[in-house]
Amino acid sequence: NTGTIYTIKAEANGTSLKVYVNGNEELSATDNSHSSGRISFATWKTTANFDDVEVIGSGAAAPSAPSSLTATDISSSQINLSWTDNADDEDGFKVERKTTGSFSEIVQLGANVTSYSNTGLAASTIYTYCVRAYNTAGNSSYSNEASDTTQGSSGALLSDDFEDGNDDGWTQESGTWTVVTDAGSKRYELGTYSISERRTSRGEDTWMDYSVEVDVKPLSFDGTSTIFLYFRYNGASNSYRVVIKSGTTLKLAKVVSGTKSDLAIKSYTFNTDTIYTIKAQAIGTSLKVYVNGNEELSATDNSHSSGRISFATWKTTANFDNVLVEAAMAKRVIEEFGVKQEPIIPEEYSITGYPNPFNPTVNIQYSLPMAGHVGITVYDITGRRVAELYNGFQDAGVYIRQWNAVSQNGAKIAAGIYFFHIRSGSFGRTLKLMFMP
Repeated sequence: NTGTIYTIKAEANGTSLKVYVNGNEELSATDNSHSSGRISFATWKTTANFDDVEVIGSGAAAPSAPSSLTATDISSSQINLSWTDNADDEDGFKVERKTTGSFSEIVQLGANVTSYSNTGLAASTIYTYCVRAYNTAGNSSYSNEASDTTQGSSGALLSDDFEDGNDDGWTQESGTWTVVTDAGSKRYELGTYSISERRTSRGEDTWMDYSVEVDVKPLSFDGTSTIFLYFRYNGASNSYRVVIKSGTTLKLAKVVSGTKSDLAIKSYTFNTDTIYTIKAQAIGTSLKVYVNGNEELSATDNSHSSGRISFATWKTTANFDNVLVEAAMAKRVIEEFGVKQEPIIPEEYSITGYPNPFNPTVNIQYSLPMAGHVGITVYDITGRRVAELYNGFQDAGVYIRQWNAVSQNGAKIAAGIYFFHIRSGSFGRTLKLMFMP
């Protein structure tokens, strides 16, 4: 196709002649007409351009190709790869990926590496990968292809990869945070060293059970420097937080009325200029911390039940990318899509809605610690019933229902305040939200 780059390779070894296109052998022949000579490019009745010319003599050899490539989905935004290294002379590996169409390179890794975590992916999407080794003599042939589908999003509350070049929606509480370009990717950075904690935050105070995942790249460390990921954040004096201390320690901690205490701690080595995928999860009183897809810390605590997210640094610089906040619903029902997953039983009744204001769709999340009849009704500010979101029996679990601002008569509702009333057994509660078209 015109406008498309193809990697063409011609190989002459004695009388054996071969032609490769994009790493795949396409033609071969045996002939003894020419034994040596230069290289040349030419065109006839067309135009073309050429790049990345590499001529390798017979004394050098590209490494053997890797094999046994596997792809494993870890979450709605992460797939882990692993493969077998069949060479002892590679300089590293090139990982390529596609969703449709052609493969493109996403990362180069060092020698002897046999795994890679691909993060920042879209939910419910099929990704296909291949890997090849390389050295100064050239690239190996490709490994086998491996595909997997990221898990379905459990209800995205927030997703930001900063590729739009701005930090809309973020509140810079202290310090100067900017979107920078780092290794070809836009990232959110606190780039100025300070002896005071510098913090930015985003989200809703009503967020309850959720996970927050972010790619963190430390830019400097000294003996006391610290990077923080806050969740269920209600200001620095009341929150849970993941603490990366001095590049040597990982903590799960809490702050209650300004008093700080550790809930779990372990030794963990963090290197500067290296990206780590940090995930904090809060479901009821259960708290967990993951690094690069592996659970590292856990604790049980009931100090905070809801809150926003926040990033902060102290005596260091760092940047952040691929932020994903998902409602941690073990059981999820969405009217339009009919998605249902097995339940984790919550400890108490609750109801929350987001976004607020909404336009036109609002998510109503509610928790049922026991099975029973459930009714969810929407009223306007005059007390008139506008819509019934659910009326029936439900098992214990955590649910979401989406409403698209249409009344029970099929008419679009007017702008204003609406009340969402839930009743199950002796439990009853009303949630106030605003529709702002």
